[in-house]
Amino acid sequence: MILEPGTFRVGDYRKAIPTLVKLQCLLVAIAKGTIPHQKPRTFEPAVEAERLRFDHRPPLESRPYDTEAGDFIPPQNDPAHIEALTDEQHDFRTFGRKAGAEITVTTRGSDTGEAARIRNIKDSTARHEAIMAAKAGLANNDMAAVLEGLAPAAKRQWPKQTIPSRPFNSKGKRKFGR
Repeated sequence: MILEPGTFRVGDYRKAIPTLVKLQCLLVAIAKGTIPHQKPRTFEPAVEAERLRFDHRPPLESRPYDTEAGDFIPPQNDPAHIEALTDEQHDFRTFGRKAGAEITVTTRGSDTGEAARIRNIKDSTARHEAIMAAKAGLANNDMAAVLEGLAPAAKRQWPKQTIPSRPFNSKGKRKFGR
């Protein structure tokens, strides 16, 4: 049986990347020039091993999972679908964080941003289809049962508050300035 992306938790099926696969990905990245292999005129590595990250392409969140084979499609530890990156490159791809930025301005186009966008589209589509089915002839009780299994509607981040008014002074005029 094949599980469609977004219908399961990736962490339940994720495996550690073997050292041999990491080494193969690192050699490919050095050959492509994505990661410099040594500093000029020295034999020191340009990137410390602690600052390397290995990125799945396409992301595991967007891959289907084959329960019979026990692996993603394509396999998660296939060196052809893993890239060696520096911390900054990995953060930009995964979270949208640009190198040197204090905060992430937008996650649009990043792995986590696209996963959230797809989840929101699926939730709103399911809610819309349930409402349309209810309008097509289901009773109100049936509609409530259909909507019960769906994700709740987006809630306000802050509660509504009234805007305080500025009182007039005793002469009937507002004080301006200070």
